[in-house]
Amino acid sequence: MITINMKISNGHTAIPNEFIDIYMPSAEHPLYATLYIYFYRHCLSNNTNVSLKSVASTFQIMESDVIKSFMYWEKLGLMRSSSPSGKFEMSTDEFAIEFLPLPLSVQQNTVLESINAEPTEAAEPVSEKIISPELNADKPKTAKKRIKPIILETKPHYSVEEIEIYKQDSQEITELFKIAEQYFGTLFDHNDLNVMISLYAWLRLPLDVIDILLSYCAENNHLNMRYIEKVAVDWATNEINTAERAKEHLNIFNGAYREIMKAFGQSNLNPTKTQINYMDKWLTELKTELPVILEACDRTRMETNKASFPYCDKIILNWNEQGVKTLEDVKRVTAEFKEQKNIQGKPDKQDKQEAKAPAKRNNRFANFKQREYNTDDIMKVQRAYLNN
Repeated sequence: MITINMKISNGHTAIPNEFIDIYMPSAEHPLYATLYIYFYRHCLSNNTNVSLKSVASTFQIMESDVIKSFMYWEKLGLMRSSSPSGKFEMSTDEFAIEFLPLPLSVQQNTVLESINAEPTEAAEPVSEKIISPELNADKPKTAKKRIKPIILETKPHYSVEEIEIYKQDSQEITELFKIAEQYFGTLFDHNDLNVMISLYAWLRLPLDVIDILLSYCAENNHLNMRYIEKVAVDWATNEINTAERAKEHLNIFNGAYREIMKAFGQSNLNPTKTQINYMDKWLTELKTELPVILEACDRTRMETNKASFPYCDKIILNWNEQGVKTLEDVKRVTAEFKEQKNIQGKPDKQDKQEAKAPAKRNNRFANFKQREYNTDDIMKVQRAYLNN
């Protein structure tokens, strides 16, 4: 008989190894992993009633941040809400949290095996093998870990109290408000502050990127908050989340985009999303030089008498198939086209006139057989008439 005894407290929480090895390192924000563990501990301890206010007070965060963490884990399939709407919402007063089994893919199991295996000289660093659960299982195992910032479908609304907490606890938020007010030369009201704070807390844009964005809007006299928010959402969606990417994007936007719009006679208009897609296709995908694109724009206006991006796209695609890279290539292709037309031959002037002549109509008047006369017959008729 063996007697087993424990002299330490059993007050501990068992966290699944899969969560620690995979989900915690790849969490979009460290706070989300912390809150998951905190609520997991209360769940195992049968502490079923926890208020948002008490949790926010414990971690010195806002209640909306707690709900954001629920949304994040629900997106990954680790948590589910039992609220009347069936999902986590900022406006929900009460909801129940249900922890779900960790969904492990075949690839993630392989990652765990590589982590537990002894490293070899040829082995790749473990840090580059960890793959986010959001990535598809058919992607290479050597894919570098890169988590795209989550963007909620609706922008959260921050109360006056929440904004004050941000200003007191975050030096970057205070700096953001100062920068924005300097660019716009005015004090912001509550709605303006909501937009500013959403760029940082909702879209997760770094402070230096927001600085570049506000500078661009101010220089171009776009002082409307809705416009600023629209540009910021576009940047966050397209992962323009570093100062280098922001500057590169503005160089293209203020350079090539403006030149193309000017060639189309629309220099005073901002390009639409469809027009930007066309221009990105020409500049990035096809790697067409700007002078060639401008030449295609000029020809489009001459041939269609309007700024037709689809028509211009056909010209550029045709040139791309013929290996056109420079304006000299454009001249060469144009000369070859004219020469080819000359070889095929052009109709002469007489052929053109005959081609333009109306076809003869077949009817009973046109088909009437005319009488045939000669000079002798006419003279005989005249003499007979005179004699009579």
